[in-house]
Amino acid sequence: MDPKIFTAIISAAFVLVVFTLMARSWFRRTRRQEADGALPPLPADLSEREPLAAVEGMYVATCLRGNHFDRVMGHGLGLRTSARTFVYDDGVLYDRDGAEPLWVPAESVQGHGTTSGMVGKFVERDGIVLLGWRLRDQEVDTGMRTKSRDGKAALIAAFDHLLAQRDGSADGQTATGSDSTNPGTTNPETKNTGTTNPGATHLEPTGHTKETP
Repeated sequence: MDPKIFTAIISAAFVLVVFTLMARSWFRRTRRQEADGALPPLPADLSEREPLAAVEGMYVATCLRGNHFDRVMGHGLGLRTSARTFVYDDGVLYDRDGAEPLWVPAESVQGHGTTSGMVGKFVERDGIVLLGWRLRDQEVDTGMRTKSRDGKAALIAAFDHLLAQRDGSADGQTATGSDSTNPGTTNPETKNTGTTNPGATHLEPTGHTKETP
C-alpha cells in the first residue's frame, strides 16, 4: 500500500475516534444535567401580558459563571440559535428557535453586564448582553447578541427596570462574567423600556406554546 494512503487512513481513523469520544462525552453531560431537573416553568398567563421589552437577536449560550467557555449542555442551553428576548416584571423569556424556551424568574436573577465573547462567538467590545442568574445550585451567565444597538439599549434598560422593581432600588447590578461591565448607570425610569422602543417592537412570544423536545 502506498505510504501516503496508509497515513491518510490512519489519520482519518484517529480523527473519527476523537470525535466519537467527544460526542459521547457531550451526550453524557447533557443527560446528566437534564436529569438534575427541568428548567423553570413558564408563567401560565405569559401570552396575555405586555413585556417591558421584546428584542430580536442571537441566543449565544448559557455558561458557568467565571468561565464563558464552559457551556451548560442540558436542555439545549449551550446551543447557539436565533431568539427573541422578552423582559417582564417577574422574569426574562428567551424564546429560542428550535429549542426549549428558557424562562429566568426575577428572583433567580443576580445581575447583568456585557462581554465580547462566549464559547467561540467573539464580537466587538460589550457586544453580548449577559444576564447573570442561578440555575438550581449553579451560577450561570446567559448571553444574547441583539440585532441592533437600539435593541441592546432596550434590553439593558429592561434588565435595569426588572432589578429595580424587584429590589426596590434605582440601579441594576452587574453579572460577574469575564470582562463584563456595568451598563446600568442610568435610572431605568429615564430609559425607553416600553415595547415602542426601536428594535423591540411587533414581536409575539411563542415560547409558551412550544413543547419540550
